[in-house]
Amino acid sequence: MTTYLIDPNKSKNSSLNAVVVDPLGLKVTITDNANHNSWCMANLPLPQDKVYWEAKVFSANGETGGYTTHLGIGTSNYINYISYYGDGGKLFPGSKTFGTAYKEGDLIGMAYDYFSNSITFYKNGLSQGTVSTGIPQDVPVYPIMGNYYPSSCEFNFGSSTFKYATPTGYRKLDEFQRLLIKNGDTYYTYNSSGEWETIQGAITEEIYLNQGIKDANIIRESDWKYFKTPIDLCYYSDNPNRDKVAFKIETEPYTLAREWEGKTVKVIEYTDSPTQTESIISTEVEPFILYDELGDNIDVLYYTDELTKTAASIEYNANYSPLDDIHNNFEVVTWTDESNNPPKLSLGALPVNQFIKQSNDFTLPGSLQAITIVKSASNNAKFLLSFDSGQSWKAYRYGKWSYVDVDNINAISKQAMSYKEISKLVESNFKNQGDKVRFGYYIEDKKQESLNPTKIDATQLVIKSNVDDTKFQNLSFYVLNTEATIQLTFNSGKILGQINDEDKGKVQYRVLLNDLPYFPNDGSFTRLAPSPVDINLNISERDMHFDKDNKLRVEFKDYWGNTDYWETTFAGTYTGLMFMDESGEYLSDTFGGILNYLDFGMIFAGQTTLDQKVVIKNQLGYPIDNLLLEVNKDKLPKGVTVELSRAQSPFLATDYITYGLTKPLETQEFYVRIVADIEAKPVPNGIFELKINSNKAV
Repeated sequence: MTTYLIDPNKSKNSSLNAVVVDPLGLKVTITDNANHNSWCMANLPLPQDKVYWEAKVFSANGETGGYTTHLGIGTSNYINYISYYGDGGKLFPGSKTFGTAYKEGDLIGMAYDYFSNSITFYKNGLSQGTVSTGIPQDVPVYPIMGNYYPSSCEFNFGSSTFKYATPTGYRKLDEFQRLLIKNGDTYYTYNSSGEWETIQGAITEEIYLNQGIKDANIIRESDWKYFKTPIDLCYYSDNPNRDKVAFKIETEPYTLAREWEGKTVKVIEYTDSPTQTESIISTEVEPFILYDELGDNIDVLYYTDELTKTAASIEYNANYSPLDDIHNNFEVVTWTDESNNPPKLSLGALPVNQFIKQSNDFTLPGSLQAITIVKSASNNAKFLLSFDSGQSWKAYRYGKWSYVDVDNINAISKQAMSYKEISKLVESNFKNQGDKVRFGYYIEDKKQESLNPTKIDATQLVIKSNVDDTKFQNLSFYVLNTEATIQLTFNSGKILGQINDEDKGKVQYRVLLNDLPYFPNDGSFTRLAPSPVDINLNISERDMHFDKDNKLRVEFKDYWGNTDYWETTFAGTYTGLMFMDESGEYLSDTFGGILNYLDFGMIFAGQTTLDQKVVIKNQLGYPIDNLLLEVNKDKLPKGVTVELSRAQSPFLATDYITYGLTKPLETQEFYVRIVADIEAKPVPNGIFELKINSNKAV
């Protein structure tokens, strides 16, 4: 049963009738003589597996110096692809020497490995090499074929016997596969309506063939929640050589600490090394001191194989006072013969473990984004939060808020959040928790750390809120109502302006970005406030579109419910010192995410690549000075050097470049190349990093 075919609807230059596919969907003929660069691809993307297919070349009629048949893999838009073509044996893109030339009658095999993101090409059963750079990731890729000139190939995706043996570890691409889900004693399939369907009777091969799930990717994420208990994935294949199958399963984030909380864990290691006698396992836990684990009394056992040693000594340091042994009330009796100089007694003591509750709430005028605890001493304090004025207390652990019994001091000690945990909370963690928060502090000073007591200097809340949004003036009352008006400007990601109402009535507003609530983030209007109301709001770049226009809309209304709006569109723009290629395409975004690579192709030991031009653009919005560009040498593989130069000719190699005053939107350019010495080791998908720093010009 053939499922993979060449799809004529996905061909490029099909309007020229350049690509002809036979009725079986396997033989492709490119008829164009006009150098129109015609391409075609399979109807389905390659699976997340190791698969093999073949293509027999019937004609590869490239003109002298021109291109012949391309065979390989690529994305659906033909922009990103890797192909092996027969004009002298080359690899595209870059026209690099690869393998040997092929011609009419040759059979080209292709082995794609999703897990290593690589493809190996074969000519008449012999490997021509493996490509592991430049292959698109995280997007579907398809088998492709192309040519500038007339050519013909016939594909075999596995519907018939391959001429040459399938490479070890790979399966034929067109393998017949089906899946059933077993939950308890019941089997399920997923029908075309997007619903789970129970399978009745005994499970046979015919059930798999007729009712099995063809592609598990069509199952919606929400539909997996139908099963409340563990499930089995039952896999069927017509490949007699398959003895195992791999599934890529995505789950909600979790930590081992969450899975193992309150449990004793045993680690069992196996090794086939006959000389190994011990193992070392490193674990990361919350901070503790040995006294907590060992208590007041310990035995130290000492062993040595030194025959002359007859005694051992141990040295330890402890913060101890005889007063530590007094647990009840006591009196201090003093005597002196200096009646004019009475004794003075100073007594210091550590507090008992305690939970201190804040007596009032912090009211949140906007969405809470982060909490910062400024401390000056030890890490012994822990924290709980209350969103209902102290009626209940919560800690955020393992991806959710959990209630904590504050009458149980041991429960607080175990479940309260540490400095690190509370500082990692972000805006989404506080969603739906209300508009107020109260803090609870658990303090546990240990006598072993009496010189380093717990101190908290300040608690800071980061809130996304309008800036200076209300102004209070003398209260006036008018029976006559007039409609509110708005005057706004939007520039460099900031809304500035004012809502006014001539009758001095109260007004409110909300901000929508691309038809989604932005401020307040739940879609409601701000609280009614006396006009005029100033608006001073930054629009985060993380919420903008950079591939299409953004729509910004401010809706406002007065006390009586009369509503109006202000609206504009704008293009998303990155801010910062931005790297671009010579065509003006950004290489990274504001947040450090990679948008495009400088592709130097495959680099061989002893080779120096051609240089590539890079442009730095100042999009900070203010002038800068003392700009320093340098290579991050820590990220470079051994034997590889990245060289920089201000000019292309001559290329004066250096590992850093400095620039002077650079005005807003002004650009600086440089050139970069890679040098690999003769002993450099292979590094698949190697990357390098450039760092840039500057000072704000004064």
